[in-house]
Amino acid sequence: MVESVEELRNEVFSHFERKFSKTEAIRPSLDGIPFKDISREAEEELEKLFLENEIKTAMWECGGTKSPGPEGYSFLFIKKCWNIIKEDVINFFNYFFQGEYVGGGYGGLDGRSVAAGDLGLPGFVAEDPVLSPQLLSLKGRLEDFNGWTDPELSYIGSGEYTDFKGKTADRRKHGGKKAASFPCVVEIMQSLIISCNGVTLVDYFFKSMHYSVSESSVMVTNFLGTAFLLSIIWGFISDSYITRFTVFVFSSGLELMGLLMLTYQSQNPKLQPQENKTPSYIQAIYLYIGLYCTAMGIGGARSTLAAHGADQLDQTNKSLISSYFSWYFFSLCAGGLLATSVMVLIEQKYGWSTIFMIMVFVSSVALCTFVSGFSLYRYKCPSGSPVNRIIQVLAASVKNTKVPTIESLNHDVTEQLLPREKSHDKFKFLNKVLVDKNIGVAQVTETKTFLGLLSIFLTTIMVNCSLAQCLTFIVQQGNLMNRKIYSFTIPTQSLAIIPIIISLTFIIVFEQFKHMNKSKGITTNNKFYQPLFRIRIGLALVSISMFVASIMESKRLEAFKNENTLSVFWLMFQYVLLGFSETLTMGGMLEFFYSEAPESMRSICTSLSWCSSSMGMFMSSVLVTLSNSISGRFGNKWFGGKDLNHSRLDYFYALLGVINFFNFSLYVYFAKRY
Repeated sequence: MVESVEELRNEVFSHFERKFSKTEAIRPSLDGIPFKDISREAEEELEKLFLENEIKTAMWECGGTKSPGPEGYSFLFIKKCWNIIKEDVINFFNYFFQGEYVGGGYGGLDGRSVAAGDLGLPGFVAEDPVLSPQLLSLKGRLEDFNGWTDPELSYIGSGEYTDFKGKTADRRKHGGKKAASFPCVVEIMQSLIISCNGVTLVDYFFKSMHYSVSESSVMVTNFLGTAFLLSIIWGFISDSYITRFTVFVFSSGLELMGLLMLTYQSQNPKLQPQENKTPSYIQAIYLYIGLYCTAMGIGGARSTLAAHGADQLDQTNKSLISSYFSWYFFSLCAGGLLATSVMVLIEQKYGWSTIFMIMVFVSSVALCTFVSGFSLYRYKCPSGSPVNRIIQVLAASVKNTKVPTIESLNHDVTEQLLPREKSHDKFKFLNKVLVDKNIGVAQVTETKTFLGLLSIFLTTIMVNCSLAQCLTFIVQQGNLMNRKIYSFTIPTQSLAIIPIIISLTFIIVFEQFKHMNKSKGITTNNKFYQPLFRIRIGLALVSISMFVASIMESKRLEAFKNENTLSVFWLMFQYVLLGFSETLTMGGMLEFFYSEAPESMRSICTSLSWCSSSMGMFMSSVLVTLSNSISGRFGNKWFGGKDLNHSRLDYFYALLGVINFFNFSLYVYFAKRY
């Protein structure tokens, strides 16, 4: 019988000493067995610290609602509060990787740590006098809903994806590059339809429906402008109520219905006007219904397709997201190339009814192709109306304008949490709304992020105003220039091939450089790869292109006065600059607005790119009207002649160049402060 403490200690020690002491039993020997050595490069790879995306991927693959650890924190808590605690989680892994002691409690973690399920965060979480009270207070504010969740965080950018059955998406089965390739393929067909409408509808309205040239141009501009503008509404619906997949399928159905109506009208004499007469009331109504059903469908596709494709990829891999948007824009340009080359030639040889039938077929194939990948996709669940949340924040900011300082906030963690957010130093007046217990940190951050994007959005409208000239005045310039190559006459609409080919070439070279740098271990954090910098270069180029266009138009007018005709290839200079500009700005905008958007507003923010195009088209019409009206007061309207040979388009281009220069300055100001 062992009774004393000392004897008990010795007995326990002896027991385990016998268990773990080396015996003389025969043991297998590894002597003489040749083992392969790993290379120095592989050894260095193994010794690298864990990357943020590796840590996040591992955590996101763990079930969020499983039983929490003894400290009470589940993986769902980490997912919801990732932006708040990720620095400390990463520090823990680095701390552990370097072989430091992490405590002796459950799973090697002591009571000072903050655990998440079976994974603990280290003792220095508690040793940090600033962070530890935040986490403890934040946990106290979480409500019990299948684990710890917070109403203000649970529906705003949760990062949760489901499969087509509504279950949590499995990264091994859902999403990835294969799933992301479907939207890129579909975009080729969608872009073909949009570009084909843009380059052929003017002739259809003028020659078949007997509208005037000016009316036909305005109708096409309004059609495309409305289609792109509607993308913001579709984006709101997909972010708030139904998935992007559902929105795309429904809007593609509308587009297909509109194209079928236009096809039927083009083949039915009863729905077409008599010779030299404009359409009757019934004929016009039928035309507009078909036209704007197509526009609504285009808007829905534009708002969801790019974002749905990007959703399939690892959101922490910024380089992969950047490459995706480059190739998505490549698909957009490829569709435009087919429209301005093949489709234009078909329209000239076989007529508009054939073109409409081809577009119906292409639209059907696009819809079937997109739907065929439904089992591979992962679906981002809608998170409720972000507009309501933003309005709530803005209304509360007005209500609380007299709150003196952030110290008066009665949120127990907000004062420490906000300074850790990247947007804390912007729109500081919004911090005061947190005195309202119904508004949380995530909601304020969402509002700040969206407001920050608006300044960039507004400064991109003018570049699209300039690009709109490719559809109108530059084509009219080409009609008045020598378009012959030997006996072949270049179709006016096909002039747009030049900037498209430039865009396609640039994207290939750009991505090849990125791939080469990555293979050499050179970081892709170079500022040229950043979307804001690319947009800046694009805005500078569009300003230069407008001045070049003004000079070229002056030369063309001078040649006309001397009874000469310049070759259409003189327009190459402005087309090259506009091509580079469109690639840098539009590609950069798609990537920037998606990457920087709150997770709950990615469709809306991606739609800002198309909304910018829409407003640029409308701005072009407004500037033409204003410049013509103002110049008319001085006795000589810029567009008072019967054609461009008797107008002053060179003055208008110069005006656009000046406006774009000031717009570029504004962009640089806002971009540096973003």
